[in-house]
Amino acid sequence: MKSDCAKMPTDIKHKPLKPLKPLLSLEEVASKLRVHRTTVSRYAYSGELRCVPIGRRLMFDEDDVVHFINARKQLFENWVSQGCVMGKE
Repeated sequence: MKSDCAKMPTDIKHKPLKPLKPLLSLEEVASKLRVHRTTVSRYAYSGELRCVPIGRRLMFDEDDVVHFINARKQLFENWVSQGCVMGKE
């Protein structure tokens, strides 16, 4: 006797999927940012840089990397405007 749970509905309408952009590896992000891969891992695990865990690897959307860079720029601009940057007299 077959269960009704195994039947997939046939009347569901799906939106067409957008083509996926290739994700960046941890090494690629580290190279682009010119930092060590451990630094990128630390940003990812702290939540500062969004990542997509796939298996045991961390992968990154390029848009998230750009957002991270822009957020760091804004943070630095705020520090400068408040006089928090050393060497500015």
